[in-house]
Amino acid sequence: MEGTIRTFNDKTRTQAKKYVRQVAESVSRGFKAKAEVEFKPDEYPVTVNDPTVTKKVTSILRKIHGTKTIEGGPIMGAEDFSRFLQKAPGTFYFLGTRNPRKGCMNASHSSEFKVDEDILKYGSLSLANLAYEFGKPN
Repeated sequence: MEGTIRTFNDKTRTQAKKYVRQVAESVSRGFKAKAEVEFKPDEYPVTVNDPTVTKKVTSILRKIHGTKTIEGGPIMGAEDFSRFLQKAPGTFYFLGTRNPRKGCMNASHSSEFKVDEDILKYGSLSLANLAYEFGKPN
């Protein structure tokens, strides 16, 4: 069997691994079998945005005419960007490309994924604005 464990913090992740191991070993013992549980050492860390950076990014993005910037809650993603956030404060954000009127759905990792290409200019603009604002001397 193979699977993914996704959590919002490292403490819960450690506990989940412990429980997965306990359940697998207990169930297998009940069937007179043996379970070996392995976790890949190169797992993605939990993605945790820096609150100060997130506040500044949100402020900058809200100034882009024709867009709507919202702060969402936690999601159960697995993202390699989490490794960058362990080295420096930052924030991970999404560019909303879902547009049901055009048949554009945000079903990533799916054959149903279709992006509204009219939105891509806002992605470029957001990155340019962020680079400019964060590049200013204090």
